[in-house]
Amino acid sequence: TPPQSAPLPGVTPLRAQTAAEQEALGAEVGAAAPTLEGWLEKKSSNGGWQSRYCVLTATHVAYLGSKSKPRKARFALELAGVESVEPAAEAPTRAFVVCSSRGPELTLKGSATQAHAWLAALRAAVAAAAP
Repeated sequence: TPPQSAPLPGVTPLRAQTAAEQEALGAEVGAAAPTLEGWLEKKSSNGGWQSRYCVLTATHVAYLGSKSKPRKARFALELAGVESVEPAAEAPTRAFVVCSSRGPELTLKGSATQAHAWLAALRAAVAAAAP
């Protein structure tokens, strides 16, 4: 099973460092067909932006290292644990924040068109995944 930083399914983001962990997480995320996918930028812990191939399924929002390695996920968050998806204060027309009960888990940015599409798709998927 993929590594977890705490035993709270649905709330704790799943992070994978090693190739084996990325394969396991990719298998979990890849169990559902993508609803939406594409290149976005994710905000790093130091405040910079990093390009990542992002995937939204019926169960997870995740990012991969690249589109060419879809079986290797680096981060995933179960939609059942997402409480809100809102425009990000620093770029409200281009960026959005995915939050759980723990607070912000993932900030993503793209073009205004991409951000609008992802915001709508994420909100719909979170509503459908709600218990």
